Amino acid sequence: MKGSIATVVAFFALGIVTLGIIAGKTLVLQGGRLIPQAQTRGTFSGYYLPSADSFVSQEKPSENNGSLNYIQADDRKGKIKEGYIKFEINDIQGKVTKAIIRLVATDNDIKNSPVVYLTSNNWSETEINYSNKPSRGQKIAEAGKREVRRPITIDVTSAINGNGVYSFIIASENFNSVKYNSREVNLNKPTLTVTYIAMTPTPSPSPSPTATSTLTPSPTAVGPSPTSQFKPGDANGDGLVDGVDYSIWQANYGKATNDNYKSGDFNGDGKVDGADYYIWFSNYSATPTPSLPASTPT
Repeated sequence: MKGSIATVVAFFALGIVTLGIIAGKTLVLQGGRLIPQAQTRGTFSGYYLPSADSFVSQEKPSENNGSLNYIQADDRKGKIKEGYIKFEINDIQGKVTKAIIRLVATDNDIKNSPVVYLTSNNWSETEINYSNKPSRGQKIAEAGKREVRRPITIDVTSAINGNGVYSFIIASENFNSVKYNSREVNLNKPTLTVTYIAMTPTPSPSPSPTATSTLTPSPTAVGPSPTSQFKPGDANGDGLVDGVDYSIWQANYGKATNDNYKSGDFNGDGKVDGADYYIWFSNYSATPTPSLPASTPT
């Protein structure tokens, strides 16, 4: 009965907070709407903000733009501009099945989405310019039409196979010039979502005790096991992403924190905001996260 009440309360609160956030607070949108991502058993998503971003300009080859709040792409003759964005991926424990970059444009024109290339990690946000920029590598995504003021998603799954540092060039074609939010903005920063299927490790066989050995039972751990698979949105570490975790997020909304997920800061950026709510919402489930098997003496 308690579980049913908690679920009803959670969904009621969810509607209130969604309306409040849409009204103008903090929200990470997907295609203009909040859409829960289906999470099957053993499937998890990691959310990453850029570790660096900038753009370079052919017109000003020695100028660095790393401190600006936008990334610009332009392929007009003599005015070429290319955006650079870098992500550091960690904590992926399985096979990557999907990797999506999300960008939000800053203008109102209906233009093509960018063309995306892989590039070297040999650049820094504060030093890159048109004269020293890394060259284009493999093309990852083709341009396509986008709607006015709507976020775009770019499938970069072919470029990401696990943990590591990945850099991309955000380019333009068809004589387009378009600006996208950079990581310097407060709302709607670029994000990378990596979905993966968790690996199930095979436990090592426990050695058989000798005739003289005495087995001493290990103390029972209190709280979530350190070997359990953390699920984004699970603030209290109980393997569920539910109304309890929402309450933790709500209690800390708008606060700065160093406790990461324990305070509802699910993306680890030091503040509890709408981006963390979206992570909770995307992973809301009544199914516990499977724990890794613990070895037991025989």
